[in-house]
Amino acid sequence: MAARQKDTRYGYYLRVLKFLCKRHNVFMDKQKNPNLEYLSFKTTSKTWGTLLKEVNSYRDKSMKASSLERSLRELKRREYLIPMSENSSCYIVSLKGFRAVGINMRKIESKERARLPDRDKTHTNVRCRKCNVIDGYSSSEDKCRYCGAKLYTIDKI
Repeated sequence: MAARQKDTRYGYYLRVLKFLCKRHNVFMDKQKNPNLEYLSFKTTSKTWGTLLKEVNSYRDKSMKASSLERSLRELKRREYLIPMSENSSCYIVSLKGFRAVGINMRKIESKERARLPDRDKTHTNVRCRKCNVIDGYSSSEDKCRYCGAKLYTIDKI
């Protein structure tokens, strides 16, 4: 039987970092807008329990609270985790952290806004004499969109 290699501390750090990167990507998929408060996690004594449960939920061997604390401290020191603002206990994973683990950071793709028609043009409803279709036309349009017949100003509705 081959002896299993013992985890080094750096292995612990990377496992926790990998978990946090995956968590970040899952939250990005769920939320669909870049709200950093939603993506962040707190490193306070009150939130240790929930973060520890999340980390241990995907691991075979459970991690102790002291190991998680040591790992997070080391990740902060290596600048894999960055605070949201100065003197904040909320942290997010940095791009450097994603590169160290080898996971691509998901970003929100901004969708182009639909271009609205110019509001300066005034549209009026006109009934076509040939096909009897009523549609909105600007003052510069003089042919029906459906049959191509000439539109007259007297046919405005």
